[in-house]
Amino acid sequence: MTDTETIETAGELELYEPRAPATLFHTDDPDLALERMAAIAKTLVDVVDQRKLFATINGRRFVTSEGWTTLGGMCGVHAIVTETRPNETGDGIVARAEARTLAGQVVGAAESECSRAERRWKTAEPYAIRSMAQTRAISRALRAPLGQIVVLAGYEPAGAEEMSADTVEPEPDHGKIPAERRPSRDQIARIGELLAALQKRDPAVDWPAEARKLAGCPGDQLTGTIADILIGELEEELAP
Repeated sequence: MTDTETIETAGELELYEPRAPATLFHTDDPDLALERMAAIAKTLVDVVDQRKLFATINGRRFVTSEGWTTLGGMCGVHAIVTETRPNETGDGIVARAEARTLAGQVVGAAESECSRAERRWKTAEPYAIRSMAQTRAISRALRAPLGQIVVLAGYEPAGAEEMSADTVEPEPDHGKIPAERRPSRDQIARIGELLAALQKRDPAVDWPAEARKLAGCPGDQLTGTIADILIGELEEELAP
């Protein structure tokens, strides 16, 4: 029977409308849905790892907002910011986002906040605080329908942007950092590039000192984990 066929009920012809599947994965069979989620998770790992769409924080991997929106695109779900407003204390922004299918069905929603109470955002411009609140809300909205795929892929369910520098656990002070825990050459090079670009844009700011504040430790105590966070925060500082 096709979408345009009719059925006869009590002597009358009625248009047959097939029932939509109960899940985003086009099936009501839980085993088949899990199988399809696992297949998406496998592809997600390849994309996130190759494109570096994750941050390693306290030894755990968190998918970035770009990773979440990529996953949404794979599943036919996108997030839309529906509202932004000042928070209760007036020092930040609360954003609300909804996750919708291509047909417009709302399948998830969330609110997130960014404020100057966070060390990273204490001196940030208002537009940057608003942008981060929206970014966090988008990731959280997509987490509602798609979080299980991220977990199946081996990542943490929270978005990387929700994990501010204030949540990074301090590294134990045991003197010199072991070689296997130090930042890679690529990380060191990237930090140097970002600092140079920031210094060129805002020469009045002592960017090396600012980087030490963001990292929460001197350069000789920097680990690969903290370097990941620092790079992300410096990139945000440099963003227009």
